[in-house]
Amino acid sequence: QTLSERMRILADDYAQACKQAEARLRRCEEFARSGYRGEALYLAELEPPLLDVLSWLSFPERRDWSELTSHYGLTEAPRLSVARAKGLNQIYSEYSAIEPSVRRLRHLNRNRAPVGERAEVLRLLCSQDPNCPVWPEQLIALEAVIREDVVRCMDADIAVGERGRMAEYYSALTAPGWRKPALPPVISRAATEYLPQALSRFTLALKSPDLQNAQRLRTACDQVVRAAILAPGHPLLDRFAVLSMKLSQLEQQSAEEQCREESVELLQQTVRRGATEKELDRAYEHAKQTGAQIPKGLQGRFDDAMHKHEGRRTIKQVILGVIGISLGTVALVVFLIMVLKK
Repeated sequence: QTLSERMRILADDYAQACKQAEARLRRCEEFARSGYRGEALYLAELEPPLLDVLSWLSFPERRDWSELTSHYGLTEAPRLSVARAKGLNQIYSEYSAIEPSVRRLRHLNRNRAPVGERAEVLRLLCSQDPNCPVWPEQLIALEAVIREDVVRCMDADIAVGERGRMAEYYSALTAPGWRKPALPPVISRAATEYLPQALSRFTLALKSPDLQNAQRLRTACDQVVRAAILAPGHPLLDRFAVLSMKLSQLEQQSAEEQCREESVELLQQTVRRGATEKELDRAYEHAKQTGAQIPKGLQGRFDDAMHKHEGRRTIKQVILGVIGISLGTVALVVFLIMVLKK
């Protein structure tokens, strides 16, 4: 190659193209590092697409061209960052996982879909793309609209004395997943309006044999009471305290009944396996201490087992007595023989 004006122009143009491509690549990297991967790819896809540009600029004879421009003192093109290019490829790969959700959100926004549907997609995007600050901002804005609608409907029902949907309003305002929870006064009002219904369900549960359901409702009511922020001495607070005390009494009775049943079961197992007299006596006394009503059949089997042990003990005592007498007799005979010999 001989130096010419065309070569100078080509060197300048190529160096400028490399600088622009590198600057564009660096800008994409900055967007991605800040969480704006969508914006990074948007910039990369502008005509001409950045990956295509990088491919064109990285032609096989680039090294020869660099030697030529250096030999003639022409403008040298900066090196293109291979690491940044690989990072851009990785962004394309990672973004493909959330792209369906992004397209879904755009479709819903264009068609002015209900805010609830759009909020669900935004919550999904917040979990799929947690480093992007755009999704939380949009979600918080939509949640404010949803919350205002819930409060407006609640106020309208309260104004006309309709409280059938208070549980629904309270659940909506306290449901998990809000990016920015409702203010305490708003939740307190919803909880106070809903609490009478919750306490009524708690009261009905106490009258049923389902103790676990009553315990579950007590926990739910306790959460509502805390959210309501009631002043000491409030009637609803006192009512909840009375119901909780009744449940505590039922729990105590249930625990005592379970203890009695377990003591009877233990006695049955002890009798069934032919335990020792001491074990039988200990199990029987434990059942009596709990106040358990021992079935007649079990009582009979226990008595039989104790009689057997008593019979064995009597026989053992007789045998030991006979042996003692025998030994005494032998000792007396020996003593007499020794005396006679003298």
